[in-house]
Amino acid sequence: MLLQRHATLHEYLFDYYERQLSHKQLITRPQPSTNSVAWNLWHVSRAEDVGVNRFVADRPQVLNAHWMAEMNLPLRHHGYAMTSTEVDALNQAVNVTGLNAYRHGVAAQTRDVLANLDAFDLEREMDAERLRHILEDEGVAHPLATDLFESYLGRSGERNLFGYAITHGFQHVGEIDVIISLLGVTLA
Repeated sequence: MLLQRHATLHEYLFDYYERQLSHKQLITRPQPSTNSVAWNLWHVSRAEDVGVNRFVADRPQVLNAHWMAEMNLPLRHHGYAMTSTEVDALNQAVNVTGLNAYRHGVAAQTRDVLANLDAFDLEREMDAERLRHILEDEGVAHPLATDLFESYLGRSGERNLFGYAITHGFQHVGEIDVIISLLGVTLA
């Protein structure tokens, strides 16, 4: 069931957006207070990469220097607390082809975790030392995201897995659909 939901999110919905929208539509913010589709796809991918690989499986993220270069984004954080200026800069810089490839890499690694759930302690909660290391030393938290530590502390592996592999992405599908509507685009 989890694999099916994850596949629907990535292989149907996100791939559909990639195929249906032009490069300009992907990187455009229809209003200053909204993000772009590309920002959402990047943010969901970064959050899934961190949430599943670091918080649940305690293994390396997919993101590395290669993927940062492919996306043309030198960012390790996952976007929470970015300023409007930073979001604009991301939209201008992002290599959408690299972003899509990174997203597919994250999705593949998440599917591996989902297929091997017995190997992970889903009841284990995030302890303070490990969480601080991931957020600060690994650069996952944006410098302005001062409330992330408190919101992640004590979360179980199960909550992180469901949250970042499934729920978070579907929440952003709603945001993406609003963005597409504000752009005046009708998808086939």
